[in-house]
Amino acid sequence: DSAPNYVQGVARKLGGILTSVTKSGKVSALYWAVSPDGSKTEMIGDLDDAGWAKVAISGPKREKWGRGTKLLPAIQYGVEQIAQDADWTMGVIVTDGIIEDEQDCINYCLSVGKAIAGGERNPIKLVLIGIGQDVDEDQLQRFDDMFEGSSIDYDLWSHGMVASMQEEADIL
Repeated sequence: DSAPNYVQGVARKLGGILTSVTKSGKVSALYWAVSPDGSKTEMIGDLDDAGWAKVAISGPKREKWGRGTKLLPAIQYGVEQIAQDADWTMGVIVTDGIIEDEQDCINYCLSVGKAIAGGERNPIKLVLIGIGQDVDEDQLQRFDDMFEGSSIDYDLWSHGMVASMQEEADIL
């Protein structure tokens, strides 16, 4: 008996919600933490509402999941590829484990936050959603509070935890 694919349910629901607020009607999706060391990303696609309703979120096709969980490549892809020409960007990242490259992410995000606060780039909001028992909620909170005590007047991150994914309300 295999466990239900909760990540697919969350991704489909969030993708559908996000397509309803985007100008293009499409939301980019990618796997992160792929390749042996977990440092690569793999595009799933640019999906509209109908695409999100049927997309299979079952794992990367070109590479395998990595033994490491590195988030920085996904953040960089979102900031440097997706958000580059956008008026406003929201990135929603779903994790079911520990993020290994936390300090690298912080260093990068500090520079992005400074650029946004200084008016040098358009706004970006990143949201971390933790699913399951293996997530370090304190780590998600550290991402959320990343700019506290800094001179950066911008809130780049938010986070949430989904402990149980039994009902659609749990996803939201």
